[in-house]
Amino acid sequence: VQLWQLGQLMPPRLARHLEAYGVMPVMFAASWLMTCFSSDFNTDFSARIMDVILGGSCDAALLKVAVAVLQRAEAQLLGMHDLEALLLFLKVAVPGE
Repeated sequence: VQLWQLGQLMPPRLARHLEAYGVMPVMFAASWLMTCFSSDFNTDFSARIMDVILGGSCDAALLKVAVAVLQRAEAQLLGMHDLEALLLFLKVAVPGE
């Protein structure tokens, strides 16, 4: 459900761009959401996310963070026109920032 919600919450232009190249949220964000960003992102970032979740200080924290990550990378993603390049960027470069 959260992967579908992410598809609905991401910036519309970015959602259309990713969909045009066959990139669906399940292809890059499943590990983000299922592991609270801990499997792909650096330890400091994922620890902060866990603090927020465990502290209960933010409703829908995982989705809000995922949308913010995508918004931050939107310009770069819109400049890519290849399924493999988009997925590589979302799985490697975005978590590495």
